[in-house]
Amino acid sequence: MAGRIRAAMLVRAAFRRYDAGDFAGAEERVKAALALRPGLENGDMYLGILALKQGRAGEAKALLEKAYAGSADPSTAAALGAACLMLGEHAAARGFFEAAIKAFPVLFDLRYHIGLSWLLEGRRRKAVEEFHAMALREDGPLFERIKRLKDHSGGGK
Repeated sequence: MAGRIRAAMLVRAAFRRYDAGDFAGAEERVKAALALRPGLENGDMYLGILALKQGRAGEAKALLEKAYAGSADPSTAAALGAACLMLGEHAAARGFFEAAIKAFPVLFDLRYHIGLSWLLEGRRRKAVEEFHAMALREDGPLFERIKRLKDHSGGGK
């Protein structure tokens, strides 16, 4: 029981370090928590994201693949997509971003990363399509307000 409580405290401390931008410090705390509780839930995901934040994309991908295999979590899929993108694995990145969006539609802003992957691959038209879809979705309420203003002012005719 004491190990479980100590591990939970270390994970909370890791989150504080993460929020402060101290990714190495956060990683130390997650590793210490894993030493106390080897089966720590989301441990591989945490370490993968921290490796990614420190520019270790290959290591991050391996950790995130392990975490994703255990649980197809949308956050893990998004992080795995980012690792693939950093490694130049554009098609794989898009697949993980799409999986994250499908599982949790509020992550629609990942369309930006999908567009970026197309752009990095040299496929500008596909990139523009993704960026346009994202802009329409995000600016939909704005477009609707503008239309209503035009309608009320007589400018919509």
